[in-house]
Amino acid sequence: MVIQAEQLVEQRKRKRQPDSAYTLTYRSLYRADGTVKLRLSRELSQIDVSTENILALTEIFVAATIHRASNKAQRSLVRPITPQYLSHVESLEEFRYIFLQLVRCHRVVHVKTGSVHGDLNLNNLVFMRDEGGTPSSLLNDWDAAKLVPADETHHIPSAHQRTGTAPFVAIDLLCEDPPPHLYRHSLESYMYIFIWCAIHFNLNGSQAQCIHKAVEGWVHGTWAIIGSQKGQFFASQAAQYRKSIYDAITPAFRPVQKWIQRLVLMFNDGIRARMDRTDIIERLELEDDVEAPEAWNEDTLDETVTYEKFMAAIGEDPYITELDGQA
Repeated sequence: MVIQAEQLVEQRKRKRQPDSAYTLTYRSLYRADGTVKLRLSRELSQIDVSTENILALTEIFVAATIHRASNKAQRSLVRPITPQYLSHVESLEEFRYIFLQLVRCHRVVHVKTGSVHGDLNLNNLVFMRDEGGTPSSLLNDWDAAKLVPADETHHIPSAHQRTGTAPFVAIDLLCEDPPPHLYRHSLESYMYIFIWCAIHFNLNGSQAQCIHKAVEGWVHGTWAIIGSQKGQFFASQAAQYRKSIYDAITPAFRPVQKWIQRLVLMFNDGIRARMDRTDIIERLELEDDVEAPEAWNEDTLDETVTYEKFMAAIGEDPYITELDGQA
């Protein structure tokens, strides 16, 4: 039995709710025409069926593997690809195009499957070109993908269960007992990735050979120390640290420096909103005339960090055909 990915897409459009029976197992591709290709799997009794919707991109090969030990059969559609990394991009316009595709791709996957990528890093954000040279972004390696919990009955992961590449992991997750991985944490990872690229890539096919001193603190030390270093973005005396980051941006990325600044300010708004609420709760314990805070949305830091605001910060339309229908 082969589950057609096109049918799943139509089901999601009707239901617009993640289906817990399906999990993303490998990769997603955001094509130039705005189509997201998902590889999905579902266990049916003793048969594990996987299908990948190639959407006529190229000739495909069908491989069947029988796992005798587990008494499961797996059927896959496999398409060989030769990805290129973001450091290979040769113009700012193309980098912007590919980066936005990657952000939109992750958004589509999250809405359709309820999953977030557990390890956004430079090795997983790649692209490929068609015969005409048009790039399509490939969000690869979903082995660490996580389902976003629907309620608060979930188990908090321990430190040894945490996944991610430290320089790009959200600050909330860089602690001894990290909370569940939320969608906004992935948006924060995209911000750090963009900053890293802006500091190290020359957009002529070359990149810096050494890690810039402005972000050395993102790499060395324990995860808690790295979280403290990145937290300087949002500290009360953040101006000097931010300036060191902005000054390190390469000339090739200088035209989009404001993207980075607006993204930093967006996440700063979220952290301040949470701190303000914490202050109110503390005052409630000390004073009688303090009003209780309103309901709080931790998923979005009370609507301060969302996909829509992320896109607005970089001057882009949040509209996605796959989710919002035809224009």
